[in-house]
Amino acid sequence: APQPERQAAYCAIISSGTLFAALGMPGVTLTGPALFYLISSVLALGAFFLLLEMVERTQAFGADLLAVSLEAFDLEDPESPDKSDDVVGVAIPAAMAFLGLSFVACALLIAGLPPFSGFVAKFAMLSAALTTAEGAPGIGTWLLIGFMLLSGLACIVALGRTGIRLFWSVEDTTTPRLRLSEAGPVSMLIFLCIAMVIWAGPLMRYLEDTARYLGSPDSYISAVLNQSPGRSVTPTEVLP
Repeated sequence: APQPERQAAYCAIISSGTLFAALGMPGVTLTGPALFYLISSVLALGAFFLLLEMVERTQAFGADLLAVSLEAFDLEDPESPDKSDDVVGVAIPAAMAFLGLSFVACALLIAGLPPFSGFVAKFAMLSAALTTAEGAPGIGTWLLIGFMLLSGLACIVALGRTGIRLFWSVEDTTTPRLRLSEAGPVSMLIFLCIAMVIWAGPLMRYLEDTARYLGSPDSYISAVLNQSPGRSVTPTEVLP
């Protein structure tokens, strides 16, 4: 099984492929949702890479390899105590709870599942791809839809197995001491993704206007060249 850092790198490659596939579709209808997806995926992957460094400190040396080997050969750890008679339920330290919840949030963001901004971005791209097709959707549209759905499924399965191995199946985890300078950026990036969901409408309209300007550079060039020094562009000077 790949290491979490390598999985994060694979997720970055998948996100880049999704973005380029959407931008490669004809027209500019998918450009606005693709820009929304770009912002969401950059924030999510940034939070995920920052999070993995803190998660690494919870694992003992060789614990990840041992957990994978035991899972692959359906074995039990001989050094693990028999807890069949123990009371079910343990106290979860605040640091481990933060790491676990942040890992789940990043996994949902990267896979494009609700209720985060990755789902809004993928849904907008799928909707735009189907509405832009004249008549029946072409083979390119179906390939894009299939790629987005299968990549999201692959991401959530892989990250789900990794999360179980990191936070659930390993007994001898070490609770790390987290500094505010470490946990703060991760929380801020995740909250920015949540803010993108709350203000998805205004943000999507702004990005769609940006896409229309990119699709018709003559209007943008004319607006810049015709503007006098010290004069601001009025709200009516927008593309139709």
